[in-house]
Amino acid sequence: MTDDDIKNLRALCEKAAPGPWGQAGTAEKPYPSVSSADRMRGYQVHSMDHLIDRPERQFMWEQWNHDAAFIAAARSAVPALLDEVERLRALVESARSDALLDAANALADEADPDLPMPAGARYCINWLREAAKESDR
Repeated sequence: MTDDDIKNLRALCEKAAPGPWGQAGTAEKPYPSVSSADRMRGYQVHSMDHLIDRPERQFMWEQWNHDAAFIAAARSAVPALLDEVERLRALVESARSDALLDAANALADEADPDLPMPAGARYCINWLREAAKESDR
């Protein structure tokens, strides 16, 4: 998921009616529509009520109820999932920065203090430290 994907999904969430959303009907007899928390806005997932009494269409009614339940849950789940993606990305970046700095320090600690440090080792240590700083930004 790219940063643009997250940005676009957040924009969709911000423009949608506030959550949480719920599915209409009862647990025993759900209805394939979704309402916002204030119940002022409702959304019909499928509007084919005339098919309810036709046995060959019962599977469609069941699927529409599953769709409505998913849409209602997604209103609260999507923002939470985006938050989690961003939290985990920050955690990965922090771990990356720590690992780079640890590698630079380990390399520096291994150098013999009685001998001049080879230019290549100094270069690697500086590169690792700079990479760690970049990762923190």
